[in-house]
Amino acid sequence: MKPELNIIIVNWNTEAHLRRCLESLKPQLCDGRVQVTVVDNASADGSVKMVQSDFPWVKLIASETNLGFGRANNLALKQADGEFALLLNSDIVAYEGAIEAMLAQMSANPRCGALGGRLILPSGRTQSSVGEMLNLWWLFCEQSLLAKVFPRTKLFGGYNYTWWDYESERQVKQVVGACLMMRRITDGQFPLFDDRYFMYAEDTELCDRIAKAGFELHYTPLARFRHELGASSEQSEVRTSMIAHYNISRLLFFQDHGGRGVRLLCQWILVGGALLRMLIAFPRAILRPRTYPTNAAMWRNVLARTIRGR
Repeated sequence: MKPELNIIIVNWNTEAHLRRCLESLKPQLCDGRVQVTVVDNASADGSVKMVQSDFPWVKLIASETNLGFGRANNLALKQADGEFALLLNSDIVAYEGAIEAMLAQMSANPRCGALGGRLILPSGRTQSSVGEMLNLWWLFCEQSLLAKVFPRTKLFGGYNYTWWDYESERQVKQVVGACLMMRRITDGQFPLFDDRYFMYAEDTELCDRIAKAGFELHYTPLARFRHELGASSEQSEVRTSMIAHYNISRLLFFQDHGGRGVRLLCQWILVGGALLRMLIAFPRAILRPRTYPTNAAMWRNVLARTIRGR
């Protein structure tokens, strides 16, 4: 019997988080209607052995290299045989009834091509997990910190809907890839991520294509998940690389959606954002002189990679 839903989890060195995620999913497997697949990106922390020994009901795809977020998801999406696919980060825990709530929403609305649930942070606050489509204005608000200083205004906080309470259902322009349910589109296949994006902005690009294919994107607060947020990127040795990938992915997105001129404007905004953060970090040298060299070096590296564009 084919499953109704394929749940896909990409993992990279987050063994403890992945265990909690899988444990939360087991009670929601819906009598064979759900197949869970873990794609491991060449982890070195024992994640693969843990899945093999403790979760035999999980389908495991173990990559020998780190493929990034989008390409790893694509491996599983190409093999998925359900009607729907739910992409989850490994640092997410599903609350009771979350999977059924999302399936009910997708089944009730055939025009919905992608759906996001309510992500609750460890602090109890709801994560801003849906929003408008990315453009230069929203990028400027983010990099200039206007979105952080004035999150409750639609003018500056509109990109991530930080002005909204996330208490009701609504149609949105994009859903974060940390918790994203999709249906098969008109060619009978699941939409795939663009392989050029290693990580970050790949979900933005995917949501844009789903909308252009004629489908709606929605959010529901009825499907609740706990999100630890950034389990892989919290590792200090990779933080610089993660921020650089974040900027480089945006350069690629604006190149595709506006050409070289728009890409150049994006690059200027990102460079300005890096310089602003370096300036903000400088006063910390007085209070925490031991940490400042590390922070300054990180932002210098980010700045250099953003200027190079790779």
